[in-house]
Amino acid sequence: MLRMVIGGLVLVSGAALAFGCDDTMTIGEREAGGSGGQTGDGSEAGGAPTTGGAETTTGGANATGGVVAAGGETDTGEAGQGGAPAQPEVTCEGTDQRLYANAFATCLLREDGTPVCWGSPSWTEQTPDEALVSISIGQDAACGVTPDCRVVCWGAGPQSMPPARLYARQVVVSEAVSCALGLDQRVQCWGDPFLDEVYANHEFRALFQGESVCGILGENEAEAGGALCWGSALPSLSLSSQPGPFVELGSADHACGLLESGELFCWGNTYYGATEAPPGEFQSVITGDSHFSCALDADGHATCWGSMYFDDEDPALLEAPGDEFEALVSGTAHLCGLTTDGEARCWGYGVPADEREEVPYFGQASPPDGEFTELAAGYWHTCGLRGDGSVECWGAGEPTDPNGSGAHQGQSDPPEL
Repeated sequence: MLRMVIGGLVLVSGAALAFGCDDTMTIGEREAGGSGGQTGDGSEAGGAPTTGGAETTTGGANATGGVVAAGGETDTGEAGQGGAPAQPEVTCEGTDQRLYANAFATCLLREDGTPVCWGSPSWTEQTPDEALVSISIGQDAACGVTPDCRVVCWGAGPQSMPPARLYARQVVVSEAVSCALGLDQRVQCWGDPFLDEVYANHEFRALFQGESVCGILGENEAEAGGALCWGSALPSLSLSSQPGPFVELGSADHACGLLESGELFCWGNTYYGATEAPPGEFQSVITGDSHFSCALDADGHATCWGSMYFDDEDPALLEAPGDEFEALVSGTAHLCGLTTDGEARCWGYGVPADEREEVPYFGQASPPDGEFTELAAGYWHTCGLRGDGSVECWGAGEPTDPNGSGAHQGQSDPPEL
């Protein structure tokens, strides 16, 4: 769902983080930003996943006997015990992001990098106790990358069961699949057994999480900088490739990309108007979990287009406040922005004036006062990270929420941190 990072700026909940791995990188300092938005050791009964360094997995996941980078190759080329490739001597650095949310869950990376997650019990109860540099959350699974570039996943779905000993610079979890961008810039995916492997034999610069997984093609590709998307839970929403060159991508039933020129280009489902990108120069773009997109212009003002949830709704629902924003995050039918003053501003469904009974009102777009350093949004909730390290959430999953429609899973009820 939702979330993106380019150049260290987190833009949308659930979006994929771009970061690099090589033999000199270390975990970087974290700075303020927004998020869009996640191991245990060994196999567990009942289909629980293993870490990326485990030798076997359960539930039919592929296993290898050696250290394998995504794409099937290692960076070191040296043999380990029994002739298996040795663990690559690399480190992965994170971005400035600490807060992640998506679907029915929220996660925070503590100062030491260890994650704490709350919400959907199908996988948050398996949260690993080891440092991570990034997290990607899906509805039934979560994955992260460790400082030594191992991929670790946990949860109940097949997206939580990567090939064993998988090393990567980035991992993203979508509704149908999880994908890792290997140290060799090749992609390896797992989850949906009917996955169309259009990514095979391509190199990528970065991956982005959404309805589909989208990637920007690497410099050695004929269409370097172009966009390629795959892995939608609804094959009918498959998105065509586009030449770009792009610096950022997002996908729902449509896709939007920020071109190197600062202009926007969108494609896919044209019915709701979400592909009708506004003209001008922009610094970031996000796609919502429904039929809309939003972008920040060069001055930090937000513009949104499409349809938030219904094709007959009031267009004013997508009208953003006039504040200057550092970052935007989106849920299923609401948006929030982190202003340059550190305050949260939200719009869409989930505000007191919400009158559409078909959309759950949980207060997901009614933030508390005060300053935040990051925001992250899930389907029906939003969370903010305060400067003192505390987290405050609003929307579905608060202790006072009615336990209805499957939305109340504690995702807005953070533990003591």
